[in-house]
Parts: sequence; C-alpha cells; structure tokens
Amino acid sequence: ASIALTQSWYTALIFGALASATAPAATVDVLAEYDAKGPLTTTLLAVVGMDDALALLLFSIAAAFAESLLAQSGPPSVVQILELPLIEIGGSLLVGGGLGLFLDRVMCRMKVQHDAMAVSIGALLFGVGLSEAFGFSLILTSMIMGIVVVNRCPEHGRHIRYTIEQAGPVIYVLFFTLVGARFQISLLPTMGLLGIAYIVLRSAGKFFGAWLGGTLGGAEPAVRNNLGLGLLSQAGVAIGLALASSRRFSAYGPEGEALGALVINVITATTFVVQIVGPISVKWAISRAGEIGRATLEHDAWVSEGSIDGPHTLPPMDPEGEHDE
Repeated sequence: ASIALTQSWYTALIFGALASATAPAATVDVLAEYDAKGPLTTTLLAVVGMDDALALLLFSIAAAFAESLLAQSGPPSVVQILELPLIEIGGSLLVGGGLGLFLDRVMCRMKVQHDAMAVSIGALLFGVGLSEAFGFSLILTSMIMGIVVVNRCPEHGRHIRYTIEQAGPVIYVLFFTLVGARFQISLLPTMGLLGIAYIVLRSAGKFFGAWLGGTLGGAEPAVRNNLGLGLLSQAGVAIGLALASSRRFSAYGPEGEALGALVINVITATTFVVQIVGPISVKWAISRAGEIGRATLEHDAWVSEGSIDGPHTLPPMDPEGEHDE
C-alpha cells in the first residue's frame, strides 16, 4: 500500500519496519490493572519486548537501504545495504552490553539509592553519547544495556527502573514536546489515505502474523486467536525511530527532508488512534481468553490453602544505605 500511495520502495520499507513496533508500557499496564494471568498473558509479555528489538533491527536495514537510494541514482548493492546496519547493530550490542556489565558491577557495590540514580542515568547518557559519536543506534544501545542488567540480576534491574522512573515525567514531556514541534498539521489532508492504510494494514499484519506464528508454533487457540489484539499499541519506540529518521534523512536534501517529515507525521498521527484502540483491544483479548483476574484468584487460593502468607517482593534499596535485618 505504501508503494502504491508514495511510489517509493524505501518509504514502504521504513513504514513496514516501524509497523512492527509495539508499546510495551500500555500493554503491561492493562495486564497489571486487570490482574491477568495465563498463557496469553505470558506470551504477550514476551512478544511486546521482542518485537521492539526486532523493529530496531528492521529499521536499521530499511534506513540503510533508503540512504543508499537517496545518495545515488542506481540501486544499492547487497554489501551497501548490509554494511551500515551490521556496523550499527554490532556497535550497539558492544556498547550496550559493555555498559550493562559495568552498571551491574557498580550496582553490586551500591547501597545508597540516590547514588544508584546518578550512576544509572550517567551510564545511560554515556551510552547515548558513544552511540551518537560512532553512528550506532541510541535506542538499541539503551535497550541492550537494560537487558544485560536485568538478566544478570533482576533486583538491580528493578532498582534501576525505579530510579529512572523518578525522572520519567520530565523526560516524557520533553520527548513528546519535540515530537509535537515536528508535527505539521498542514500535511494531514495529503497523508490521510496513507495514515488509514498504515493503521488498517498494520493491524491486519499483527492479527495474521500472530495467528500464523501461533499456528506454526502449536500454541493453544486462546493464544493464537487473541495475541494479535494485544499488539496494536504504538508509542515510544516507533515515535523515537520516526524522530531518528527525520534527523537522519534530512542530510539528503529536499527528498530526504520530505521523507523524514512524512514518516514523523504519519507515525505521530496514527499513534493517537492506536493508543486509544490498543488498550481496549488488550482488555478484549484477555477477556476472550478468560485470563482477567486469574492472578488474584490464584493468589487468594494459595493463601487460603496456607501455601504462602502473601505476595513476595524484593526489598527496596534503602535510601540511606542501610538495610533492616
């Protein structure tokens, strides 16, 4: 559809890569709000994180292909298409993984919560600076750093998430202010059909892809028939990549600037729609699968049987650097 509407292969590839991204926060919030538990919930939690990583990889390849076409008249070679994404992805893996290991080691010696916040944000900004300097993916570097920390020690990951979330509201305001500043309302009439096609085909791709994957993987009907409904939300990663494309393609003259403006406007406009529909569809999916409230019901059953005394949580890091024994 993008090819037919824009007459551009690389524009279609860019939108295809961005369409694979999902907003994990919105999906996880709905699952937590309704105390969902079961095969569908478990699969959703795994997929919403993985498809963002996949979106970053696909975008790196699609952006490199687009840059090759914008920079020269002839079609790019396979080496030209793959060289830049491999360097970008490999560099992000090295920087993010290295900083993740460093942050984990530092957190092992950290007792004061305020110091943990300073070190976490400092490592994040250092990773962003390195990625910016060497042309790596800022988003992928940050994601890899978080993956390494949380898998080496979930408790450290929880503390880092808590400390960074303290500054979250300010970051969100700045982020969406930058997005809004680049949004051109005058382009809405001309991109209306493309935006509608993007929403419809993205949703269809999510439904069919989830069903096909579930069928091939032998997932039970409750999972394969409802998984696509939980993957409609779109926010952070897609908008972040749209911003990156706007800055990235502006170096290639008027054609590149037009491509960047089109991408950021379509993604921003469609995000308003899918962020309304997405959480509703997640609730519908877990309702159809019969998983609403199952976490609470199972917890109450365990308590009544005397199996546990209550929910077990990791102790928070003491802000003064001391732990109660």
